[in-house]
Amino acid sequence: MPPTTTNNQTNNQNSNPVKPTIPPTGSSTGFRVGLIIVILLLIGLVWLAVKHNNNATDQNSLTSTSTSTPAGPISTTTTSTTPDLSQYPAGSVIIPGTNTVVVPPQPHQTSLSEPSLTLSTGNTSGMDTTFIASVEAQMKVTTANLVKNKTSFNDWIALGLERKLVNDYVNAAVDWEYASALYPQNTVSFGNLGDLYFNFIKDNAKAEANYVIAIKNNPASTQYYTDLQSVYFAQGKTIAGIDIVKQGLVKNPEAVDLYVNLARYYAAQHNIAVAKSYYDQAIVAASKQGQGSVAASLQTEESALQ
Repeated sequence: MPPTTTNNQTNNQNSNPVKPTIPPTGSSTGFRVGLIIVILLLIGLVWLAVKHNNNATDQNSLTSTSTSTPAGPISTTTTSTTPDLSQYPAGSVIIPGTNTVVVPPQPHQTSLSEPSLTLSTGNTSGMDTTFIASVEAQMKVTTANLVKNKTSFNDWIALGLERKLVNDYVNAAVDWEYASALYPQNTVSFGNLGDLYFNFIKDNAKAEANYVIAIKNNPASTQYYTDLQSVYFAQGKTIAGIDIVKQGLVKNPEAVDLYVNLARYYAAQHNIAVAKSYYDQAIVAASKQGQGSVAASLQTEESALQ
């Protein structure tokens, strides 16, 4: 299903489309960073170790591969002799029992000023004081980490989240813009900014720009296609909103949530034939992925179409 070209004049003819509510059946990327980098690295290290042991046919070879973490791609290099870690960027590790070095994402140079590490809140009137104190205590831990390591991706993401929890949206944006500048190939900060600008700061242009980058950096994160659709719909760009989900399906042809999004959109527009087509594709995809209850629920939805 090829993507169609956006036509802004046509977009403005239908400024109030129905935004489908999508069940959590596809992949999504939210704000949960935590230990995910560690988990991904461990998975990657095990896979790479196995791959290295199975494919080491040339003792003098040097090979490089790459995979990705929320902060961006990591790279690996395999040499014929024991690597000297002093020759690699900080944070690099050698996979035990191999000559393979894993290099984590490296921060880029940026002209942006480093965000303030002073504790701050927005308008917290009416908020629970115990909750505010808890967030501020965590902010002290996060800022202490950043004093030690001013390019820590996880901590800049965490500080922005903590500020957002106490309604300090402006400084949360500053933190995530800085993380984006340091790690321009990451997805998390751009997705967070898209949500912040769209749902809290109410700047659709910046929301759109950040969601576009989040999708570019990680086309497999299907949630960002529907998030960007919401931004387009809010601007009256109906065709752009439909097209971006269709583009998501080109990249993710088994994404149940994207099929359901389009099925419900066309159902709301009373285009029953097209809606049924997308329901059918969603049901097939859900069944193939072992989501029998989801497939049955979608079948019931489709059967109810008038």
